[in-house]
Amino acid sequence: MPALLKMGAVIVFDEFHHARELGMVSDVKQVIDWGAGSTGPGRLFAPGKIVIMGSHQQNIDDLFKSNAELYQRDDNHVRLQQWTLPIIMTMAAEQGILEYPSKFLTLWTAYGGMPRNWERYCVSERYAHLNEIEDQKAWRKAFLAVEHEVLQGPMERFDDRAFIELDEQHRDLLLWIGRGPAKGRYLNEAPKHLGTEAEKQKSVHVLSRWHELLKTKAPVMTKHYPRWVMADNNTRMQINVFRELVSLPQVKVTDQPGNQGGWDTAEWSDGELEDHLQQGSRVLNHREVKRMETLEGQTLENL
Repeated sequence: MPALLKMGAVIVFDEFHHARELGMVSDVKQVIDWGAGSTGPGRLFAPGKIVIMGSHQQNIDDLFKSNAELYQRDDNHVRLQQWTLPIIMTMAAEQGILEYPSKFLTLWTAYGGMPRNWERYCVSERYAHLNEIEDQKAWRKAFLAVEHEVLQGPMERFDDRAFIELDEQHRDLLLWIGRGPAKGRYLNEAPKHLGTEAEKQKSVHVLSRWHELLKTKAPVMTKHYPRWVMADNNTRMQINVFRELVSLPQVKVTDQPGNQGGWDTAEWSDGELEDHLQQGSRVLNHREVKRMETLEGQTLENL
């Protein structure tokens, strides 16, 4: 690496969230220190650059924490952001989606500013048949059926361990906020089982600062603290519309008559899980459609 940097090369490490387990972090640290060290050759003689990329947010962030190997060894960092609504609307107009405002509302509710999801909808063959459906209700039902199929792959879910790992306590608080009213929820109203005040504050810090799944709304005059709302439409859609699917292998019991809500954390066997999915495909579709309609109403209110 030093020889390449001397030549002005740009060395790019992709999938660097695997670097620690491969023993590469210390090597990169030594090269950075060599290039920038006051007693070493100096940056003047190593004009090249090292670019580190990775999709697992936590593993990448961990490399630059105060007790980690690469602490204060980055000149700059780029954190990818979702597209804003004006950009999405420009793209949707180019693709002809804005000709159907109700469909656009459904897609914005489901995807938010995630370019990858919009690209999948526009180019994937699994969505092609939706173009032939004119009735909005029939189209929404068919769209959700495809999304349900997509989410069968764990890598498409909001808490996939390949990209993000949520502690159980953080995840439970996210579900409580995400399934709340569109105007958001005050943290001091959270149920006791979600932790102490300090623990809840830590959870919202992690979920907002590191994972960018939550954001605050301006406080009203009668309160001195903000409401917390979802910052990511796709995550909100998954945990509301497909709540049974994304909650597996936990058993969702909130919807049972007479139940006060909560989770049964008993592990399901493979056979039980398969039975649930097969039976659920017949009974959950109507509930998913109704949940999506409710969510679209909240999205329109926010817009």
